[in-house]
Parts: sequence; structure tokens; C-alpha cells
Amino acid sequence: IDLVAALNECHRILKPGGVLVVKLPLWDSERSYDDPTHRWRFTLRSLDQFCPETDRGRDYGFYTERKWRFVRQPRSNDARTSFYATLEAL
Repeated sequence: IDLVAALNECHRILKPGGVLVVKLPLWDSERSYDDPTHRWRFTLRSLDQFCPETDRGRDYGFYTERKWRFVRQPRSNDARTSFYATLEAL
């Protein structure tokens, strides 16, 4: 499953206003390549396409009709191996 499909499914099962906390591997971390289960790597802006309040969300909102709002912007962990973000289903 890819990120679009995963977020669409989470959006489908959440009530409007429901909150999702995501953790994703950072693209430039060697650790993200060590883990054989990591099929994808992400940047701190990878979630922007899903949030219409961002520039990329306005320009690339066609990826999905299911939209999110950042409750907490993406932030990397101290080791810079992954990042967390909190999203609210719109």
C-alpha cells in the first residue's frame, strides 16, 4: 500500500475532525535503508499534498479528494531517522 492509499483509508474510517498521528522514515537517513520493510522514504513536505492550506496542497490536491489539516507540522525525531506529524480529517 502506498501513502495515498493509506491516508485515504485512515480518512475513510475516521470521523470528520478525527486525528491521525503518522510516523514516516526520512529519506536521507541511512537507517531508513537498513530496514527491509521500508519501501518508501519521505521528506518533511511529503504530506503537504494532502493539506489544502499548503502551497503544494493547492497545486497538487488532485492526488486525492480526501483532505487533511496539520494539527502539528511534521518534525523530525532527534536522531533524524523519521518524522512525526498530526493530521485532522477534513
